[in-house]
Amino acid sequence: MNLLHKALRIRPLSAEELVRIPSRLQRNVISTTPFTPNQVVIQGEKKQSFTFDHVFGPETTQKEIYDKTVMKLIDQFLEGNNVTVLTFGHTSSGKSYTMGTTEKSTHESKGIIPRSITTLLSCVNSTQYKTRKPFMKVSFVEIYNDESTDLLCEGGDRKLNTSLTGLQEIRVNSAEEVAGLLSLGQLNRRSNAQDLNRHDPDNSHVIVFSPKLNKQFDGEWVTVTSKFHFVDLAGNEMVRSFGLEHKLKEHFTSTNELTTKVAIGNAICALGDPSENSTFLPYKGSKLTRILQNYLCNNIQALIIACVSPIEYNIKETVNTLEYAKHARKIK
Repeated sequence: MNLLHKALRIRPLSAEELVRIPSRLQRNVISTTPFTPNQVVIQGEKKQSFTFDHVFGPETTQKEIYDKTVMKLIDQFLEGNNVTVLTFGHTSSGKSYTMGTTEKSTHESKGIIPRSITTLLSCVNSTQYKTRKPFMKVSFVEIYNDESTDLLCEGGDRKLNTSLTGLQEIRVNSAEEVAGLLSLGQLNRRSNAQDLNRHDPDNSHVIVFSPKLNKQFDGEWVTVTSKFHFVDLAGNEMVRSFGLEHKLKEHFTSTNELTTKVAIGNAICALGDPSENSTFLPYKGSKLTRILQNYLCNNIQALIIACVSPIEYNIKETVNTLEYAKHARKIK
């Protein structure tokens, strides 16, 4: 059974925005009510409402988001199910902060990845799981300009094909080891501590961090392998390309480049359109959709988190993100 949860995170206004953005454009355009806690209303040129499984306001902590959305997926992963957590949104909407792929963090600001890894390793090393002889490996991939790169490969050619042949999968035993691998991967990223979205807005930039759990059972010699994909999907060109489905198709057919987000947007639209008679799903549009083909549908557990800014200055990007999320909500 496919289980897909959709969440929305509304980030707080930053100190930089208070200085940089005119006060007249700092007006909050997103609202919620206690009567409909899973619904948001955005007041732009017209009033629109959007519904999610979870809505997290600006005051929500990293721990709350993890506890309410990701924690329940850990058991599914440990039982052998494949799990995908994907964040998307416009530039500077809090995707990487939420996922936990930013350079530095305090205990309170740790994102989904470090919290998940700590929980997973605690379970794997517990007495309950010792009889299954479990062990965990991690890999770290960047997709940039539809080229995939192994971020954990030391020296040599780090480029990968669609099947990810030769991908480094490093066995880990502690959260500290994983933190070290995340830091190594960050150093090897194309952006290399720069804000890629700000300086190179036409290129797709995706981070996929994947722990893989192997469980071996004595007697029958059965090995069960499950994967947990954490996808940090850059959102820059989404503000121009995504929104209503006809705009997706218009962009898809009128330009020569098949950007990652247009491709994954088409896949999500196709998965979420109940009136679609064709069984064709456009997974071949990009490297990411081909890699994640088996982790967006079928027998998987998935969480998609849309990240937005609450202020009028970002209203166009926010509406496009919410429209994109609306299609994701229809996926069965």
